[in-house]
Amino acid sequence: MEEGVVKPEGFLEGTEYIPFNRYDPVEAISRVAYFLKERAVRKEEEERNKAILGMATFVLGLLGLAAAASSSKRKKE
Repeated sequence: MEEGVVKPEGFLEGTEYIPFNRYDPVEAISRVAYFLKERAVRKEEEERNKAILGMATFVLGLLGLAAAASSSKRKKE
């Protein structure tokens, strides 16, 4: 958002803005680049955590099935 402009109200209220100076846009561009890089890193971390959680759930499910099968086998004997 350009410096000196009044922040909009309504549905854009609470939105984060990057200060922009039309006479020196380099700082705003660098802030946007930093924001996008951080966002990409967070997204990668979230995807990695989801994959780990999925694998853990799968392994626990297999262990549960193995325990149930073992218990069922013992009852038959």
